[in-house]
Formats: sequence, C-alpha cells, structure tokens
Amino acid sequence: MNVTLLADGLGFTEGPICLPDNRMAVVSMSRGSVIVLDRGGSVEAEHRVGGGPNGLALGPDGGLYVAQNGGIWAAQSTAEPGVQVIRDGEVSYLTRGWARPTTWSSGRTGGCGSPIRGNRSTSPTRAHQAPLVGQSLAYGDRRPYLVALMVLDQEAAAAWATSRDIAFATPAELATHPGVIAEIDRAVDLANEDLARVEQVKRYRVLPTEWTPEGGELTASLKIKRRAVHEKYDDVFDALYA
Repeated sequence: MNVTLLADGLGFTEGPICLPDNRMAVVSMSRGSVIVLDRGGSVEAEHRVGGGPNGLALGPDGGLYVAQNGGIWAAQSTAEPGVQVIRDGEVSYLTRGWARPTTWSSGRTGGCGSPIRGNRSTSPTRAHQAPLVGQSLAYGDRRPYLVALMVLDQEAAAAWATSRDIAFATPAELATHPGVIAEIDRAVDLANEDLARVEQVKRYRVLPTEWTPEGGELTASLKIKRRAVHEKYDDVFDALYA
C-alpha cells in the first residue's frame, strides 16, 4: 500500500470530505477551524468555528455542517456544543446544546444529519436532533426504503421520564416505553417533512443499550463505526425490513 502525504501542519484533523470540485475539507480540533484544501493540498480557506470541531458533512445546499463538541481533547478554545453550518464563509448554529454531537459521522449527506443521497448508505438521521436521542444511524443500501437504529441519551431520557412521573428502574427500560416512542415518532415525522421521499426514514428501532467505544460501536473520539454497527445489529436491520 502506497501512502501519499497530501498536507501537513493542520493540527489534530478529522474528516475529511470531498467537495464537488474535488477540493477537500477537514476539521482541525486543535485549531478550532474547518480547513479547505485545494487539489494540490494547499490551504485555500480556513473557517474559524472555535471549540472542538469533531465531524463534518456536506449538505445539498453546499453548506458545511460541523459537529461542535464544545472544546474537548485537543481543543485550544471553547464553544457552545451543537451543530454549526458554514455558508458563504459565515459560521452559524443549526442547533445548540447537544450532549454529544461528536457521535455525528463525517461524509456527504442529503441534509444535515440525514441519510446519504445517492447510494442510500448510512449516516445519522435528523431525528438525532430529538432531545431524547443520543445517537442514530440510518441504513438503506440496496433496500426499498430507509430504516434507522437509535440510542437514547440516557441522562436526557431519565430526566424526561422523571418530569412526567414515569416509573423506571433503569434508563434502558425507557427504550420501549410508549411515551418515549411517541416522542421520537414526532421527531421522525418532523424530520421527514423536510426530506424527499427516498430520504425519509420509514421504520426505526430504539435500542436499550448505549453505544460506546468499549462496546465497539464508537471510536475513541465517539464517532459511530458504521460497519461495526451494521455487523452487530444485522439481525435488527433485517427485522426492520421484514
């Protein structure tokens, strides 16, 4: 295997994503920025987002969507956690306050956190923006429609249930609670309203356990290992198409 160094001196980088004109964009957690490289690997633009950008996706509007972890690991500054978007060089927030936006995957998406356009492979779903959902992954490769696996944000789910006097022994029990499912149903329906029919999630399953690096579903920096999730939950994906 031959490895070619395209660029260096960019700090603690992750990504990358390929832009339509064959340029490349990466996030640099240590520099708190999104860096765009030309075809030769030279820095063409650097967008300062602050904190610790730890995931990147290209939306259909041409915007760069950034998972902002707030400033952990190698970050040299802090920022409010959430999802930022860069359009025409301007940085703004799409959503704020995610507990762990670093579970966002990198790649080209059909919308912010929506299923990948074209090959209908895997990515986070917009339902990830629901307050009760900690992580999510959509799937539809060579399938008639998209399905998704979701994992509760256990702290948020526990607080939500407690505020509604819902009894539970462990947060895992909430994964099948009718009230929780109804709340996520509303989030999925709302997300689907903004998506083309082929991009809409038709069925989903809320899993009772968290995804962790120790469990093999996440990397050390808390990104979803899509292939590992596919293999581990292959029977669940099949059941969603049954």
